[in-house]
Amino acid sequence: MKNETTTNKKRPKILIVDDEPFNQIILSEILKINNCEVRTVGDGITALQVSEEIKPDLILLDIMMPGIDGYEVCCRLKKNENLCDIPVIFISSLNETKDVVTALRSGGVDYITKPFKAEEVTARVNTHLKLYQQSKEVLELNSRLNKSQEQLKKFAAHLQNIREEERIVLATEIHDKIGQILIALKIDMGLWKKKVLFLSENTQSLEVLENFNDLINIVDNTIKTTRNIISKLKSDQLELLGFIETVKLYCIEFEIINKIDCHFESSITNLSVTEKQKIALFRILQEALTNVSKHANASSVKICLYLQDGNFIMEIIDDGIGIDESQKLLAHSYGVLDMNQRIKTLHGKLTISGIPGNGTCVKIEMPYKS
Repeated sequence: MKNETTTNKKRPKILIVDDEPFNQIILSEILKINNCEVRTVGDGITALQVSEEIKPDLILLDIMMPGIDGYEVCCRLKKNENLCDIPVIFISSLNETKDVVTALRSGGVDYITKPFKAEEVTARVNTHLKLYQQSKEVLELNSRLNKSQEQLKKFAAHLQNIREEERIVLATEIHDKIGQILIALKIDMGLWKKKVLFLSENTQSLEVLENFNDLINIVDNTIKTTRNIISKLKSDQLELLGFIETVKLYCIEFEIINKIDCHFESSITNLSVTEKQKIALFRILQEALTNVSKHANASSVKICLYLQDGNFIMEIIDDGIGIDESQKLLAHSYGVLDMNQRIKTLHGKLTISGIPGNGTCVKIEMPYKS
């Protein structure tokens, strides 16, 4: 592969289009000395056919020819998606400014006047061959970059799916094992409390009763905490109630736990999204509200859902300390990285805007088909 690439670079393919055989010979000799692979034709129609056949790296094109002239040949080349990138250098005895301008407007990259000077031809040809090679390399790199971005997007989606599966497994384990143990413990403590009270007839019974009540309260709080952890790991409400109703309930829960007023507004009554979209949107909402509770120093937050121009939009707006431009660039400081990964799997867009002292708005846009 390396040898082949080197050979191609040393022997670029050049097509000479000129109806004068003498000009063909002179240009061919100049280019062959510079180790170019040369092909010559005498008219525009043949030039278009040969260009399709050999895909030259550069074309030297005369203007005045029988049939179609060089301007028309260049225009047709530029309209052909397989040939439009090939650099075209016009060669002509016409040296008026208007001729040069017409040549460049038709798609030419340069203009050489007759009679030819070997040094000038060599310099101009080498310059545009180098630029053409660099443009091809850039296109190839862009193509690879796009493929890599697509692969990363798929990999991010795969990781998100794995994380959700792990959350579900972990939530099930907590529910089936820890949760059941806590409930059994609460029942046993209730039974022991009755037994102790039945057997105890001294003044210490009230103290024992208080201790049992304290322990039962601890178990109750532990059960509530466990249920809260389970709900964060695995939201059965999403499946049972749908996204909108789940968000409403989560807003109530967020307000109670964090002592921050949480308002919900939606112009959508029935949101039609897939299970994966529900989960991703809900996780983004959770992450955004977590950041509000930890960093925004807000007294209220509003969640808005609406449709606009074929997109589903969710906004989380707080009245906190806001952010400046430098903070927007710090993905780790606002939990943006995880939200960005999730929204990319939905082919959506995440925007964060805010002014110091005037709150922050996290806006999620996702293509939506009802």
